[in-house]
Amino acid sequence: MKKKIVLLTLVSVFLLSAVIGSQLIVSVAAVRTVGVSKGDWIEYYTIWSGNGSMPSPGDRGVWGKITVLEVSGTNITFEKITLFADATEETTIHVIDVDTGKGNDTLGFFIAKNLNESDLIYTSPPPPQPPIEIPFQDATINETIWGTYPVVGYVEVNHWNITIVDGSVSTSFDYCWFRATGMIASFSLYQQVQLVEGYEWVKIESVIIDIFPEFPPALILPLFMIATLAAVWLGKTIWSTKKLIKKTSPCA
Repeated sequence: MKKKIVLLTLVSVFLLSAVIGSQLIVSVAAVRTVGVSKGDWIEYYTIWSGNGSMPSPGDRGVWGKITVLEVSGTNITFEKITLFADATEETTIHVIDVDTGKGNDTLGFFIAKNLNESDLIYTSPPPPQPPIEIPFQDATINETIWGTYPVVGYVEVNHWNITIVDGSVSTSFDYCWFRATGMIASFSLYQQVQLVEGYEWVKIESVIIDIFPEFPPALILPLFMIATLAAVWLGKTIWSTKKLIKKTSPCA
């Protein structure tokens, strides 16, 4: 009888722990915060390639700069400067809610920081918007990986990739965001149109060339601690070696 009571008690504790744990996981997953600050910026090149029809030079961006103007709750207001292939320039102001995905930033320059694999990129984004119509609805992070980027170096990024086939047209989107900040790290779009003979294709690829701050602040403290521990360990090793040499050296 006592064994049955103990068993039932253990089962009850296990079930209660599972319920509480699941609630904690849900609550943690639901917390979405901005990872950038006013004044942060990123600069990038956009490369166009392919044998398909291209936008006119006045509509084909080749360089851009994104600057954070204001952060309020989960909303980011930012300035986007675009230089086009015909040497004209355009400055626009955008707002994005990194939680819901709502706003007039239809290209996904920012998401919430510290998202994990299988997390929703946005919780309730609007339908795909022109000019590129990126399908963020129900989209989730495919994986969290490490990548090397100019200025920043080797950092952790959240990766999302999706391919949509509509008749003879296949379109692939590929995104990476810095996990520590949620700021975009790279973007590419590849579209292929199947013809009667062969196919046409166009690829758009944006890669960063400069960023501020140069290093994600969330990573500075852990790396500083690692460097400090390594220095202490190295110091102790050298001191022990010196003591060993002093004891065994025939010249002592």
